[in-house]
Amino acid sequence: MLNQCDIASEMLPSSWAEGQRRGTKWAALALKSRAALHAASVAKYWNDAPLSGEAVNQGLVGMDASEADRYYEECIEASAELINNGGFGLYGPNPSTPEEAAANYQEIFVNPNSVPEEAIFIKGFAIPGTNTGHNYDIWYVPNQLANGWPHPGRMNPTLELVDSYESYSQPGQSFPIVTTQDGSINDYSGFDPGKDYLRFDDPSEIFKGKDARLWATAVLPGTSFKGTEIIIQAGLVKPNGEAIIETKDSYSHNGVTYHTFGAPDWPQYSGFDTYGENMTRTGFSFKKFLNSDEPVVPSWNQSTTDWIEFRYPEILLNYAEAVLESNYSQDNAMSKAESYLNSIRKRAGHTTDISLTLENVLRERKVELAFENKRYWDLVRRREYHKIFDNSTKHALLPLLDLRVDPPQYIFVRKEVSRHPNRTFLPKRYYKPIPGIGTNELVQNPQF
Repeated sequence: MLNQCDIASEMLPSSWAEGQRRGTKWAALALKSRAALHAASVAKYWNDAPLSGEAVNQGLVGMDASEADRYYEECIEASAELINNGGFGLYGPNPSTPEEAAANYQEIFVNPNSVPEEAIFIKGFAIPGTNTGHNYDIWYVPNQLANGWPHPGRMNPTLELVDSYESYSQPGQSFPIVTTQDGSINDYSGFDPGKDYLRFDDPSEIFKGKDARLWATAVLPGTSFKGTEIIIQAGLVKPNGEAIIETKDSYSHNGVTYHTFGAPDWPQYSGFDTYGENMTRTGFSFKKFLNSDEPVVPSWNQSTTDWIEFRYPEILLNYAEAVLESNYSQDNAMSKAESYLNSIRKRAGHTTDISLTLENVLRERKVELAFENKRYWDLVRRREYHKIFDNSTKHALLPLLDLRVDPPQYIFVRKEVSRHPNRTFLPKRYYKPIPGIGTNELVQNPQF
């Protein structure tokens, strides 16, 4: 495969007059960078998920760790060629404020054709219709913006992802959302009237200072999208400390009627009601990739926002990871990798450089490339999926209106996502079962 990428990169042009919706020399090198990193990771971490079964008994031994560095170097060389000679760069690399950084980041995905310096290869959606349009907007838009479509709100970023984004005040580490005075972030047992919760006049205040990319990726409680305040509220706390959580109800206090979900009727809010499974269950809705200007067309395959398959920051991060994992030092590689890492963060509004560590690079991949079909494959190639998802649950952040204070303020509760089973990823799922072995006489993949 890497050889085929080399041939393609030699034969394809550097650009097309029509733009980057066709394969170029640089798209071939981007594919090589990605594929080589995947191969290197599988070789290095193969023994973290050993397999068994008839195929193994007959000699399927996988990839040897000694092959890893060779593949890492293939990734480094392909990435370096693209970085040094491709003419690509980051869109909006020097924002003056986090707000500008968020706007720049969102623009990349709302209008990929406006960022040719960053988009290496684009999958185009030219006109609405079957096989020519897609359904991101109707499926993922917050419930309040459904415009009559019956199945919105189906993409809910988890608290785990939100916790991963840095704070500008404490760069170089994940910054989990703190909800209580004692700073605990590991209690998911639900509301406790005896706890001393942090209180906020506006629910969006709890996210103040978090990385701009979070604001451009997720719709946070109390923020606006398409000119509408998105109401995400999970319940309320009565003056006596009794809570009504994730249940449609209302409560009158001091002559005012308060609704558990923030408004009286389901089209007026976007969180936690069980109506049609159209509401967020994590406390967050989705923004990245969605058309931020036009109303939803309530029909199938009407979205035409293009998809960026290869984006420049992925190549920078591929290079940095490969350099670290192989301890590659030629051509001042470590220093370059650190500068690439921090250039991506600078575009996100960060002003403090962080050191080149594997933890920092992997966290940056998680937040920079969120929902771009990278995280799944990162966990697969690094053989981490079965470790992270071992009878694991997902977590939510519940905004509650607290009527124990006057005027009422918002508190937040960290808890497990309701109506969501625990998940386990079995090591055999790193590969797929081979169909039709009864007739094609192939030996089935391990453990299936």
